[in-house]
Amino acid sequence: MRSKNDGAVIRETLSMLYKQTICNFELLNVDSGSSDNTVDLIREFPGKLTQIPSESYIPGRVLNSMVNIATGKLIVLLNSDATPANEVWLENLLNTFNDPTIKVAFSRQIARNNAWELVKFDYLRAFPSASRGNMPPDFISFASAAFRRETWEASPFYEEGLAEDHHWAHNLVKQGTSITYIPHSIVVHSHNLSIRSLYRKEFYQGGMARVHIFGEQPDILAEGGSFFKAVARDILYALPKGLILSLFYSPIYRFTQHLAFYRGRRKGAPRYHGHA
Repeated sequence: MRSKNDGAVIRETLSMLYKQTICNFELLNVDSGSSDNTVDLIREFPGKLTQIPSESYIPGRVLNSMVNIATGKLIVLLNSDATPANEVWLENLLNTFNDPTIKVAFSRQIARNNAWELVKFDYLRAFPSASRGNMPPDFISFASAAFRRETWEASPFYEEGLAEDHHWAHNLVKQGTSITYIPHSIVVHSHNLSIRSLYRKEFYQGGMARVHIFGEQPDILAEGGSFFKAVARDILYALPKGLILSLFYSPIYRFTQHLAFYRGRRKGAPRYHGHA
């Protein structure tokens, strides 16, 4: 479990974790410089706490170090702000490994009740209720995921930047390993980001990282087309529900995302591939 300044939700997450039908696990929590009451809340529950300075937090490096000291053959990743939706989240996630061919699996995520409507819509699209839907074969989220230790030993996490989950899954799929989606293993997880925070997140994770991982290049015409498609989807979602505020906010929200995607790819292209 990774945490930083999640005092508002981490007690709920840990409480639900210890209500699971499967309880024979060890909890390793790494906190990267929380300045709120997160660490105090972690100490109310069993488990081993490791604290690191926020400036030393590199996602893949931290995950590799924690998995290295874990003793289980099955490793589960659960963000401190990804709250199990019920007592069978872990059982449903781990039961899939009764099939020896399954190497990696991840949970469905649903938005929190206080999530903005466009955020809820994005989660509905990204994490369908019945199957992978239109997910790319290498899509995964480490907010709630599990894998065999031997799979990680053969292919540790990328340690040079963000999007370590997508980088890892992409390489596994190229090597012939399937990523399994478990829609009945559910966590509650979402963020209402400010425009500035949204831009920063998408610039690095949706822009620069995708150049490095997938070789995507900046294309302003394609990005513009994607922007208009996204707004059209929002209208079709919001209009029948009478979500008037979402209709007005959608162009701002989607423009921020797609501008960040484009600029992130522009910056990432010469860095990773030597051309713009």
